[in-house]
Amino acid sequence: MSEIVRWLLAWLVLASAPALARKDAHPFQRGVCYAHAWGWSGQDGYGSETSARTLERLHKLGVEWLSLTPFGFMASVTASDIRMMGAHGGESDERMRADVNRAHALGMKVTLKPHLWIRHGEWQGDLKWPDDEAFRRWFASFRAFALRYAALAEQDHYDLYVIGTELKSATARDPAAWRALIAEVRKVYKGPLTYAANWDEAEHVAFWDALDFIGVDAYAPLTRTPGAKDAELCVAWGGLAKALGALSLRVGKPILLTELGYRATRDAAMAPATWPESDPNPHYDPGHQAACYRAAYDALWGKPWLAGIYVWKWFTDSKDESGQTDFSPAGKPAEAVMGDYYRRDFR
Repeated sequence: MSEIVRWLLAWLVLASAPALARKDAHPFQRGVCYAHAWGWSGQDGYGSETSARTLERLHKLGVEWLSLTPFGFMASVTASDIRMMGAHGGESDERMRADVNRAHALGMKVTLKPHLWIRHGEWQGDLKWPDDEAFRRWFASFRAFALRYAALAEQDHYDLYVIGTELKSATARDPAAWRALIAEVRKVYKGPLTYAANWDEAEHVAFWDALDFIGVDAYAPLTRTPGAKDAELCVAWGGLAKALGALSLRVGKPILLTELGYRATRDAAMAPATWPESDPNPHYDPGHQAACYRAAYDALWGKPWLAGIYVWKWFTDSKDESGQTDFSPAGKPAEAVMGDYYRRDFR
């Protein structure tokens, strides 16, 4: 076989990759939150050969969407400015661009979902301002942050842009400012937009009508019992699904679960948003993690109001950032649960 023929065959495989992706009557985003591995200055992070192999692994599992997460930094929940983290830990626009191109070549699509990182692990939903002027100063800094990444999303052909993540106190403070920002972002980025609301924030966001999806980070507690059984988890997720469907109907927009995750611990369903650093005595239980995922997928799969699910989270090196009780399903029973559903038809 000549080199020309080999090249043509390789080109045809890449060119047909999007066509090989699953085709639902209404496209469904089978996603993972794809996180940069920070260790060793990010040598296995975005853009690395390790990441290239991980993308192929995810593609075989049925994953069709990734969300990439660059960070801005705040010194505290009362700080008035957001600093760009640049290439901290090896994470950079260029390295993300390499993975966007690789994902597109595999027929996958990519969401850009910037986050704020606050010193000492404080939560961005708890931002505080002493007065309106302090809020305006902060929002001006956030506006620059959001528009900077909107321009990157347009330049590098991201398929979806998330204008903010779990900024619960900020979205409640001045919805008109958010509407103005959304209008500005749409002038810069021409693709679809969402905002990733915390699970207990979504009902109160006043600007969903200005976006394309209702984004929800789905960390609602499912039980008060460690190691809750499948039946209890399924009942809890049935209730959550009903509430999400009602929200979609009220607003007139589809729901996108911008994050859905459980740690591999016996009490994962009790407080799904608990960070490993906040759990001094975790009880490793990968079976319970898998059961939580199964309950969620069982309750959600096929729902007409659901536009997609992004599993939190999968690192570029397929490892756990904070040990085996971290959120990643890689190499645990939860990986098989995710792959089982993602390889199914949705509708």
